[in-house]
Amino acid sequence: MAQLNFKENGMAFAAQSHELELMACRDMAEKIAAQKGSVTIDDLRLWMPKMEFGNWAGSIFKDPRFVPKGFVPATHTESHGRIIREWTLKK
Repeated sequence: MAQLNFKENGMAFAAQSHELELMACRDMAEKIAAQKGSVTIDDLRLWMPKMEFGNWAGSIFKDPRFVPKGFVPATHTESHGRIIREWTLKK
């Protein structure tokens, strides 16, 4: 019997109807990371203020271009200072 991965399945389901948003965010994240050396979801929120980030946003960095770099405090006010992942480009 195949093992169910509820987190991965849920992320894939949320991302299904947001392919264009994912492509745009990934492309912007690549540009930001190339410019400043790393990128976070908060960077994307700053650079794409009209984008409505929902559950699908958890899939943005599920892309072979990005590798985890570390963690930083969130700056987005609704995040209440929680710790978020910082990403860099794969070399």
